[in-house]
Amino acid sequence: MGNLTIRNVPDEIVRSLKVAAAENGRSMEAELRDLVKRSYKSRLTKPNAGLQGWVRELYEGNPPSDVVEEFLRHRQDDFDD
Repeated sequence: MGNLTIRNVPDEIVRSLKVAAAENGRSMEAELRDLVKRSYKSRLTKPNAGLQGWVRELYEGNPPSDVVEEFLRHRQDDFDD
């Protein structure tokens, strides 16, 4: 399993996380693991559903044959802005 390090979390979020963890009888780490797992559960069962929907929406249901290259070009444009 992988490890994550999260820096610069606002104090109010940390306090809220501590409260939630205590209410659920677990550590902050266990609370975060559960939160991440629940947040990404749908992606684990349908890993590309979000991307496929985004592509359909972007191209109004008619994606070009070179959709991967087009996707990468759009992502690069996002970074260049």
